[in-house]
Amino acid sequence: MTALRSPLWGIVALFAAMILGPLASDPAYSTVSNTTSELAGQGMPNAWIMRTGFAAFGLAAILSAALRLREAPLMHIPVLLFGLGMIGVAVWSGPPLDPALPVDAEAARMHALLASGVGFAFALACGVRIFLPGGEPFEGVSWLGLIVSIAIPLAMTRFPEIDGVLQRIMFAVSALWLWQRYGASHVR
Repeated sequence: MTALRSPLWGIVALFAAMILGPLASDPAYSTVSNTTSELAGQGMPNAWIMRTGFAAFGLAAILSAALRLREAPLMHIPVLLFGLGMIGVAVWSGPPLDPALPVDAEAARMHALLASGVGFAFALACGVRIFLPGGEPFEGVSWLGLIVSIAIPLAMTRFPEIDGVLQRIMFAVSALWLWQRYGASHVR
């Protein structure tokens, strides 16, 4: 039961997928300029690797929050939404990296919607943690998460040539937040 309470296994799966996925994927894929959604995109070789990482990360977030839901529901519901969104991102893939390949437009729309929802849910989780009664108004990791969840998507529109790096920073911050919030040594 303790292993399920900790998101570490999902965090490890996500980062393993981000590291191993590019090695088994299209040689045109760049970790600097391409996002993890593109790594898991339609028509990508071995996209299942990144999709599995998304799903594991989402499931770990869901279990970590669900096992504590009775303690403070408002604190954990945004994390449940974050996890559900991550699983949805794994199920519905974004468009192919190669624009010449056919696109399942509905899957791509769902992926984009869910990816936006994941970002919103994470910002909400950080905000709830900071501003809700019983929260931690001076918790640095939550402030970092809130700032990053707003600033990085904006930066990605301005600097698309480094989308991959920016998105990976966002994932690192969300993983750090989940670990800090739900790591094995925490009981809340």
